[in-house]
Amino acid sequence: MRFHMDARKLFVKRLQHLLGIEEDIALLDPRKAGYDLKVGAARVILRFARPKSKPHWVKRHSYNYPSCQFNFHRRGRMIGEEVEVAICVIEGTEDFYCLPWESITSTTFNLHVSAKGREYGGKNAPFRNTIQPLRDAMGEGPIENA
Repeated sequence: MRFHMDARKLFVKRLQHLLGIEEDIALLDPRKAGYDLKVGAARVILRFARPKSKPHWVKRHSYNYPSCQFNFHRRGRMIGEEVEVAICVIEGTEDFYCLPWESITSTTFNLHVSAKGREYGGKNAPFRNTIQPLRDAMGEGPIENA
């Protein structure tokens, strides 16, 4: 649990830098508030996952490639319905996905890394390493060079 707290604090500092804001972003207790941070008017949940390799079976074939699983549920019930943005951070890399809540259509986001080294190309690919959905939720316009 301590690793996640340190990772959360580090990512919040990185987020401040990406947004270009000086004031601190406070980490909240998600069990009480229902979200991890509030940036301007935007309520944000943070999810962290480490890539893990495990065999995946598809029609009698076994594939072993790294994947991350980000959960948006607790015991089958969706959480975070009062938030505007979910940020999924891949631990051990610089990559993250900043997803607007409207784009989340299932209880989990499974990010599979191709054995051939191809990047993820699913429906959430446009949200990789961009903070534009967060800026939109904050009520700010588009950012340049993003």
